[in-house]
Amino acid sequence: MKVLCIDSMDYRVVEKMGLKNLLSKHHGQLEVPINKRVKQPLSPDVWRAFLTGVHKPVDFTGDPQLLKALEFVRARVPLKLGLGKRFKAEKDYPEKDFIGFIEELGFKEVNFPYYSFDFPRLASYTSAWLDGGLTENDFLDWMFSEFRKEREEMFGLEGDVAAYFPQLDTIQHCFWKTPEIIDRWYNYFNTLAGEWQPDFIMSDHGAEKGVHSMKGFWSSALDVEVVSVTDFRLLFARLLRVDLVNRGEVKKRLRDLGYV
Repeated sequence: MKVLCIDSMDYRVVEKMGLKNLLSKHHGQLEVPINKRVKQPLSPDVWRAFLTGVHKPVDFTGDPQLLKALEFVRARVPLKLGLGKRFKAEKDYPEKDFIGFIEELGFKEVNFPYYSFDFPRLASYTSAWLDGGLTENDFLDWMFSEFRKEREEMFGLEGDVAAYFPQLDTIQHCFWKTPEIIDRWYNYFNTLAGEWQPDFIMSDHGAEKGVHSMKGFWSSALDVEVVSVTDFRLLFARLLRVDLVNRGEVKKRLRDLGYV
């Protein structure tokens, strides 16, 4: 099984652009958790729910300066004001405190959140661009070089693979006033999907004017139906003929009894 996860891919944009490789036989919007602090989906929250099949609210570690920086960008504050100083690399995903379907079902992962994804490295390059240490072209070239590295690693793996690409999220946060850049990246992923032919495509949310939209996106050529980001763990297990416990159902029953 091949699972392609693209952070911030917006279902509405995919449909509007007619990106057929991303729109498989079955596709649609996806229910995802809404973070109470920022009142929109937040990647650590959604990807944890995707991996475990249950929602446990989590946030970025440390002071939430990343979102503050992005809010400044969205508010069109001039980049000369040292936004990168607010975009510190200490910010990161929480420590992994769970067993996800990657271990349970024996998937190989590429750059996946909570596994090998280096969020501080992405944040540091974005900070360098925001502070003028990188030109726009240098920043975009670096992003594309990371995309190509992940693509190469993904194509080099056999068996069940889950691959994560963070670039589109950063692109849409930083360049929402430059639609040609965003369209170019959507086309990159459309080409990638056509080449790799994943069984599932999934995103944690979309984007509109640099702000997270409230729905994710899913697409599959298989005869399945997905409603929530928490559906995937058991769906993958069923397709791979592996018996897994429905954690959400057990948790609800124990909560009703006052045990948890």
